[in-house]
Formats: sequence, structure tokens, C-alpha cells
Amino acid sequence: MVTAFEHLATEMATADLGDARLSRRLGLIMAALSRRPGESLPKTLVSAAALEATYRFMSNQSVTPQRILAPHIAATCVRAEEAGFALAIQDTTECEFAGESRQGLGRLSERRRGFHAHVCLAATVDDGRPLGILGAHTWARPDEVPGRKKRATYAHRTREAKESDRWIAVAERVEAMTRTRARVIHVMDREADFYKLEARLVDLGAEFVIRGSHLERKLADGRRLEDATSDVRVRLEREVVVSKRLTTRDKAHPKRVKRMATLAAGATTIRVKRSWAVRAKDGPEFDLNVVHVWEPTPPAGQSAVEWTLLTTLPTTTAKEIAFVIDVYRRRWLIEELFKALKTGCQLQKLQLETGAALVNAFAVMLPVAVRLLALRNVARTSPEARASDVLTALQIKILAVHEHTRALPLVTARDAMLAVARLGGHITNNGDPGWLVLGRGHEDLLALEAGASLALEM
Repeated sequence: MVTAFEHLATEMATADLGDARLSRRLGLIMAALSRRPGESLPKTLVSAAALEATYRFMSNQSVTPQRILAPHIAATCVRAEEAGFALAIQDTTECEFAGESRQGLGRLSERRRGFHAHVCLAATVDDGRPLGILGAHTWARPDEVPGRKKRATYAHRTREAKESDRWIAVAERVEAMTRTRARVIHVMDREADFYKLEARLVDLGAEFVIRGSHLERKLADGRRLEDATSDVRVRLEREVVVSKRLTTRDKAHPKRVKRMATLAAGATTIRVKRSWAVRAKDGPEFDLNVVHVWEPTPPAGQSAVEWTLLTTLPTTTAKEIAFVIDVYRRRWLIEELFKALKTGCQLQKLQLETGAALVNAFAVMLPVAVRLLALRNVARTSPEARASDVLTALQIKILAVHEHTRALPLVTARDAMLAVARLGGHITNNGDPGWLVLGRGHEDLLALEAGASLALEM
């Protein structure tokens, strides 16, 4: 655990910020945040001088998210090359900041302010091990609240179209960085289902899995997409765990309980026609494979699971169809990354005064969140790994004698995760620990380790 964090601090300290002192300061900030990711900056940095230096760093005009993340992105490309085969998972999240108005933030909704962040996370295909960040883009929307008439204007539609271009820009950069180094599959959710992006990915020869959203779209043969998938032959049946959803944003995301679902799947091929929204010379027709996944008999009171997955991957056999489904299911990793960023690293509780400083803090904390996600992933996907793979020898000794954890086993990586969470107040019967209790337990363990180290030196 410590080794991974120290490696991250070294990695980030190579950032080219135009001044060697700024690069060294970034390394020191990363080392401090990595060891106490859930704490406020005053508690993390301890000394007043270090805290003031960090505030100056975040507000320095020479410091930008692109420069901060550049060495981490380069290292992620190396890790993807070593893996040989990786997923590039894109999604967008809102970063909300309460309190008085801060310069440089924008409207998230009528009463909420902050900025949007679009992120591309690299992960291994076989076990979903996070490799790092491949791209990130942030922006703040204007403060005005668009009414019905405003949304209908050309200027407003044009701005929204420019926002959607972030999917294309990030995908192009990922392809340019990895094309000769690793096989990459782009994975995206419903917001990415638009012609311009899919046409560009096909033109690049990229592999992708995108969840379809516009099922009413007309195809080249005159049918709608939902008609083309309604009668596909069942080629595969399998059981999957459907996660709990406590809140709902709209009718497309209803509340649900965690349960085991029996799904059926089939595949077909469609011909996508040129969109009316692009010029004729920029709009070729192209073929895509479609995997339709549905739940024939959902439990009473529960909405049926149904996915329409658009892909350039082959879908001829049941094994190929299953691979497309498994690739798409890895998309949930980026949702966990955002939870690690906001809950584990407490990004949205920062009290920095400007949007520029908060965006820089986001870039600093993003690789830390990836490391937290990677550490928890080891315990979940490789529970048979040794506890010593994720904890130091001294940390294991502390857990073995602590009154709250001495009765727990400490053999595997999963044992270690549960013991650390127990320090944070987790009750084993409640299932796997969340980010909050893991962050608390990790903080307590590091404090105990620091005290034990001092005692050994006396």
C-alpha cells in the first residue's frame, strides 16, 4: 500500500510546470494526500507553511490540470502497453461546491454550482484492474438558467454540441497515444450514443462498446434500431448481479434492489445512416454490430434489465457476445472512481476560493482516487492475494493486536481490507465496506503505524 503511494508521488513529481520548485511541490502534495486522502488540506499538510505553499500552488497560473496529469497519463500508457490489452472507460461527473459563490465555477442546476469533469480511466480487460487516467477535461457552464425558449435557440444547441465533442477529443487522444502500444477498447454509456462520435471511431478503426440510447433512430434500411433488435435470436443466457440503485435521476434510471438477474442475449448487424446534423461529406454510412440484452422474467415490482450495446467487436458466437457484455459491465469502474474521488478523497469539501484552484485540486486528487480504487480492487478481484501485498509488515502486526481487529484473520488481501474497514467502524455483516469507512480505517491505521514507528526508534 505504502509502496504504491510513494510511487505515485514520484511519478507526479516529474510534471513539467515550468518551474522545478512547482514540480517538487506537486510531489510533496501527492505524498501527503496519498497518505491521508479523506482529510481536509489543513489536517493533511499539518504545518502552516506547507498549507500556504499548497494554496499558492493550486492558484498558480502556470499550474493547469493538463500539466499536472501529463506524467500520470504517460505512466498509464506504459502500464497499458505492459498489459497489452486495456479498456478506455469514459464518463462525466458533476463536482459540486457549496457555500458562497466562488469565481470560475458555473451552473450545475438552478441552485447548485461547480464544474463538470469528463474522465477516461484505463483498466485491464480480464480482472478490471485500474491502470490510471488516460484523459480528463473540465468545464464550467454559464450561470444563466435556460428556459424553454433558450434551449430552442441555435446558440444553446451549438454550445451543447460543443460539450459533446469532449467524447471525440478524448477518444482521439487515447487512440493517438496507444495505437502502436496496446489494443484498446473504448467503453461508454448512453450519453455517448451519437452519430458524430461513432462515425469518428469507425473512421479511426477503433474498437468500442457504447450503450445505445436513441432506440428510435432510423437505420439505412428504414427500420428503427429498436425494431432491428426486437426479434434477435437468443444466443446466450447467463446470470448477473444487478447492483442496488437508491436514487433516480429520470425514468431511464429507476430505483432497484440488488439482486441476481437471469439475462438473455442475442446479436445482429445494422447499417447506420448519415445523421441530419452533419454535412453530407462528413457523414458516411457504416456497419455496427448490436448486442441486445434483456431480462425475460423480472421479479414482481422490479423493472426489467435491458441493454442495447453498439460495438465494432465481433458478435458471431455466444462467446463473442458474452465478451461484449463483460466489457460493458466494466464501465461501472468509473462510477466507483468518482465515488473514491468525492467520498474517499473528499474533493467536494475543499475550501479553495476559485474555480481554477479547485480544478487543479481535482487533477491532483484524481490519480490518488485511482490508487484507492486499485487497492480495493485487489481485495475484491484477487481475494486470494496475500495481506502482505497490500499492507506493510508493521501494519499487519498492528491489526493483529488491536482490540477491534485482533480476532479477525489477516491472511489474504480481502482479510486486510475488512480489517482496515473495521478500524473505520465497518460491521462485517453489512457486506463489503464503502469508501467512507475504508477512508476512516486507513487514516487510523496510518496514525497507529506512525506512532509505532516512533516507539520503535526510541
